[in-house]
Amino acid sequence: LRADGAAETRAVAGVAVAVAGVIALQTLFAGVAERFDNPQPLEPGMPAYTARVNAEDLPAAEEAAERLRSIPQMRDMRAVMEYHGVRSPSGPLLLRVGGCDALRTYADIGECSDGDVFVAEDGATRAAPGDRLRISGHGDTALWTLPESARTVPLPESARQNPDSSVGGVLATFGAVPKDGLPGSHMRAAFDIAPATPRAVEEVRTAVLESHPTASVTANAMPSNIRLIDALRGLLTALVAASLGVIGLGLLISTVEQLREGRRALAVLSASGVRRRTLAASVLYQSAIPLAAGLLVAAAMGTVLGGLLLRMLSYPVEFDPAAIAATAGAAAAVVLGGTLLSLPPLARLVRPDNLRVE
Repeated sequence: LRADGAAETRAVAGVAVAVAGVIALQTLFAGVAERFDNPQPLEPGMPAYTARVNAEDLPAAEEAAERLRSIPQMRDMRAVMEYHGVRSPSGPLLLRVGGCDALRTYADIGECSDGDVFVAEDGATRAAPGDRLRISGHGDTALWTLPESARTVPLPESARQNPDSSVGGVLATFGAVPKDGLPGSHMRAAFDIAPATPRAVEEVRTAVLESHPTASVTANAMPSNIRLIDALRGLLTALVAASLGVIGLGLLISTVEQLREGRRALAVLSASGVRRRTLAASVLYQSAIPLAAGLLVAAAMGTVLGGLLLRMLSYPVEFDPAAIAATAGAAAAVVLGGTLLSLPPLARLVRPDNLRVE
């Protein structure tokens, strides 16, 4: 019927390329959305949020921690008093004072009871039992001797794999240090929020600020940008719809033009006894067969490309079968719809009056 199928080839090739790209991006968005739905802490072993509260001394820090624990949405809170730049004979180090549960965040301390002291084996500056430590705080300085009972403990596995993690140093329980003898510093409270909705997060921020005017809350995990991901998905859908619409319109125009150029041949076939249904089926087959092959290849290549992108970004490989099927179905509907719209002109072109030649 038509030896030149360049129009259908161009249309199917354009659809295949568009579908492959869209499926790859949808796969990427699906993996990113899964990561945001289950945020991973930026600091290994830490909860998703951290509050910093200035405290005049250890008793004030304990009172602030109790106020934070009373916030309804707060879960799994671990509070420690932090002293940075503590001077020791072997160099500066970090001192954390807290309960056993909180100290386990920063080292594998094993058995622990109030009064124990631990030195994290982090490969950096380490203190030794009996060292005299100079602890600086809010405008004051105190001296504290590291007890002989201090045990050396290893870092958590997650911290060993992440050398930038701020764990390690000297870890002391409340009973091991003089409560009134240490200067003021800031208390660091790590916690999770349940449910982790934007409203709950804001309520916790407000409650923390009400507990102390200089307090601050930061996120240790990647922020939940589901709304942004949904907006990008919507934008992608709109762009794909526009692209497929242009491709379908171009296919319709080129198909009708080719039918008009071959109207005499079509009229001869119809006059010779070829049924109109056969002629219509030939037009559909010329688009449907390459379309089916193109969509199969596009779906496979788009899925593979999306998986590779996620692996490159170290994101979980998550596929969205519904979105892939919807994209392929929309592309098929556009091409077949454009072809179907060319059938009414075909019915007019096979009439006997098209046999007339001047």
